[in-house]
Amino acid sequence: MIRLVYLFLALIISFKIYAKEYKGLTYNRYEKDKHVIHVLTIDPKNFGLKLVKAHNQVIGRETVNVMAHRTNAAAAINAGFFEIAGSDDGRPSLTLMIDGKLFSLRQQLQSLLIIDQGNIQITKASAKILVEIDDKSVIPNKDGKLINLSNAASIVTGIPLLIQNGKNVVDNPKQDDPAHARTALGVRNDGTIVVVEHIYKQHVKDLKLVQVRSILRKEKEINIPEALKILEKHLVNDTVIS
Repeated sequence: MIRLVYLFLALIISFKIYAKEYKGLTYNRYEKDKHVIHVLTIDPKNFGLKLVKAHNQVIGRETVNVMAHRTNAAAAINAGFFEIAGSDDGRPSLTLMIDGKLFSLRQQLQSLLIIDQGNIQITKASAKILVEIDDKSVIPNKDGKLINLSNAASIVTGIPLLIQNGKNVVDNPKQDDPAHARTALGVRNDGTIVVVEHIYKQHVKDLKLVQVRSILRKEKEINIPEALKILEKHLVNDTVIS
């Protein structure tokens, strides 16, 4: 029996990996200074990979934990990018297709994670052309070659492409932009799936005034202890190593 590992398309402030203990699913956590790195390795012989949208709708958000429990997932991570607030709150910002159902489409050349009939590929492709041919869909990759997909294929945009065929890829000249939480997914030559998440821990005393103002802006009539609790809630404060 192959269990499923879900890529949950949920927008959350602080990235977390939710994982249970299973054979073929290995989780490690590393910490140095203020950097915390989560590493999840997945054996494709024991697990499948599946995309899931919050509430299974175009609009809407759910936390990773809620979606993991709802689908009884063995492991779950966040994936994709979404609009925030207003009538478009939770709407996918980039290309997203799940089991052949198109939620959102962006036409530019982009890095895509494609899951189709148990096969996983990470590639650069343009989704500006989508053609139905019998039970197949076709999209062109960066070289203009067509990628044949079944009607059950799932696709999500990832930014940027970091490594391909064991070599570093300069996919975006802005790769050196300011540090913040990151999640990356890769596939080894033997098919093993590797998920890496980086978090930079902060302490309340390290916050800049502009950050404090942003966090507390919506709060009114609070005292200093209450303010500290609110600030700490928005920071990573986990020191346990597993």
